[in-house]
Amino acid sequence: MPARPTAWPSDAPDLAAYDLLAPQLSGGKDSGVMLWSFMRDVAAAGVTDRVITYHATLGPLEWPAVHVGGTRYASMSELGAGQSAACGIPPDRHVEVARPAFLVTEIAAYGRFPCMGSPYCRKYAKESIISTAWTLLVRRLRRELGRPVRILKVIGLRADESLDRAHHPAYRNVLTNGARIVDEWLPVKDWPTAAVLEWHQDAPLRYHWTYDSFPGAGDFKGTSRCSCSLCVFASKRDLLLAIARRPRLAALYAEVESARGDSFRPDWRITDLIEASRRPGAPDPGIVLPDDGPDMDLLERQIRTAPPCNSHPAKPSTSPPARPQARPAAAAMQASPPRPSFPALLERHTDHDDDEHPAPFGTVRGRTGRRRRGPPVPAARRQRPLPPGPAGDAPGDRNPPAGTVHHRPRGRSRCGQSPLRRHTGPCGDGVAPRPDRVGHDPRSTRLLRHGGRRRPPRDQPSP
Repeated sequence: MPARPTAWPSDAPDLAAYDLLAPQLSGGKDSGVMLWSFMRDVAAAGVTDRVITYHATLGPLEWPAVHVGGTRYASMSELGAGQSAACGIPPDRHVEVARPAFLVTEIAAYGRFPCMGSPYCRKYAKESIISTAWTLLVRRLRRELGRPVRILKVIGLRADESLDRAHHPAYRNVLTNGARIVDEWLPVKDWPTAAVLEWHQDAPLRYHWTYDSFPGAGDFKGTSRCSCSLCVFASKRDLLLAIARRPRLAALYAEVESARGDSFRPDWRITDLIEASRRPGAPDPGIVLPDDGPDMDLLERQIRTAPPCNSHPAKPSTSPPARPQARPAAAAMQASPPRPSFPALLERHTDHDDDEHPAPFGTVRGRTGRRRRGPPVPAARRQRPLPPGPAGDAPGDRNPPAGTVHHRPRGRSRCGQSPLRRHTGPCGDGVAPRPDRVGHDPRSTRLLRHGGRRRPPRDQPSP
């Protein structure tokens, strides 16, 4: 397996050293600038035949196409393919991939909304899907080359978008294994927003209509980003504008929020944002989409038929059938033996020797003598004596009388874990009663601590 590099000599990769150049297009303004800048470097290196563009579509969650005044404005998926064709890439070298189910549908059925500390939607719905699309090509190239395939993933992230992206390295290695070596490059990371907007004024392909206050206005007074229509990482103004433009999609998000019991964002609920978008002073949408396509109908059916978060399939009853009662209950209670006390239960299960009644391999005994799973305990560890107590303590005083139950103070057990997990710790003998352990009472459920002193039970006062 090739070694993973720890540092790179510069922020500009050697494009000729890669077997696959894979720009990832979103259809937004940054991906258009990124592809144009990237293809200029690719043409200078003479490796245009190694470029394959990819777009991970989100279906009805993306900004769709609209018809205004007899003009059709393209959707994000169409703009991704158009950006690839405008830069001279053949149509058969543009790949569009998607998950088998919509992201909101899976959130309604299984998960929660992405949040700032867990932006799983980026890898779950975009990066991992594109990485899976490389598999067949990687297998073929690896057989032909006889070595791991080198892939350059090109993304249009910029430092002006967020503080996290400002600290993102412009060139780094993201994956190294025996099949592929994947590097990531951000060619337009240092481009300011003003430069991106200026480039789009004379771009060969028009940017998406959602950036404007109205399709075709050309004022860049719409949404500041073009990703999911209702992105959890968008600003409040962008969310209010998107809710006003796509009210049906916002209502479906509200249904998901209600069914899952999880807020759209920790600081804003989607229902509150819907109400805020209707108040005076909210941004003017400019256009309201009907969202009456077949994808929206399918999304609505999937969300409304998703199981609720607390529903579980009914399990078959495992209780035994009721026995016929041959005598009155009072007589049965009088004839039944009395229930033994807790110390008696301990004595019943722990007075015997382990050699006479061996337990199955890898089990330890719990507080009431029940056999629980756990790692086997070496004999040398079981025979380890306790530390000596203070002067004046007789060795026989360290063993309490039979039936005495000592309680360990709250905290961590001998195996370094909480008391609730003492039976599965690395030691395996956290509180297991062992009659052959020196200084340990087989009827007790705790090891003698505090220098071998006896600790009275809770129901007895201290001397």
